[in-house]
Amino acid sequence: MIKELPKPALPECAKKLGLVKSGTLIINQDDEIAIAYDYCLHHFRRAGKNLIERTLETSTDAQESAWLKALTEARFSVFMVEAISPHRGARLVDLIHGEPL
Repeated sequence: MIKELPKPALPECAKKLGLVKSGTLIINQDDEIAIAYDYCLHHFRRAGKNLIERTLETSTDAQESAWLKALTEARFSVFMVEAISPHRGARLVDLIHGEPL
């Protein structure tokens, strides 16, 4: 599905994620490109729809449609650990939506 993303998707999304410096895509870790592409799939919109929603509209395969439908209901985010409470859990901040968890 990534091959179907419009050319401006990655640069635009990478910039929003802070992965662009002086107009150049900067990837410091291998997983950063995967995060950028996931963000593109969920948040890069044209005519009000992301690639997942557009693909779902044209899908004729029931299994693929179910998978795409699940993706439309998924929440993409990146989390930062604010604090760890031993034996209890962790306090997180959703960096995409700006919400504490």
